[in-house]
Formats: sequence, structure tokens, C-alpha cells
Amino acid sequence: MIAGRGSRDRLSAERALAEAQPSVATPAEIRSLIESLGDMTSVLDNADPHLKTALYDDLGVRLTYRPDKELVSVEAAPFGRPKYVSEGGLEPPRPCGY
Repeated sequence: MIAGRGSRDRLSAERALAEAQPSVATPAEIRSLIESLGDMTSVLDNADPHLKTALYDDLGVRLTYRPDKELVSVEAAPFGRPKYVSEGGLEPPRPCGY
């Protein structure tokens, strides 16, 4: 009886863990999802600039226009990661003060 209960508890825990883990989408599933959104280029072209800024910020996307090169750089930060990193000194503090 005890062994049977342990097996059920283990199976229940494994099932809960499997359900809690995010699934990984295949490239075909991602393409299908994107295509289901329709013509997003047109939607974004016509969207309010303030709303686009908020959307890109929420998604962790950063666009930088470089007019001298006529280039737009795009950076993306995964969700749950810091969006900005300090560009301060990387040297460790010195105990002697200099």
C-alpha cells in the first residue's frame, strides 16, 4: 500500500512538473503564429509612435537610428533580464583608494 502511494505521488509530481515547464515552439509553429497576425508591417507603420515606443519597451526591443550610416540597429533583451547595463568602470575597487 505504501509503495503504491509513493508511485502515485511521484507520478503526480512528474505530471505537475511537465505541465509547469514552458513548451518550446518549433520554427514552423513560430512562422504560423507570425503569419496569423497578418500584415504587421502595415499595422506598425500606421501606429501611433508613442504606442510603438511603449510596445518596443515592453518587448525589450531597442532601436537606434544612425543617420550617418542610414542604419537602424536593433537590440533585443529577453524577458526577465535587465534591459540596461551600466557602462561604468569594470575594474574592481582598490582597497588602497587609488
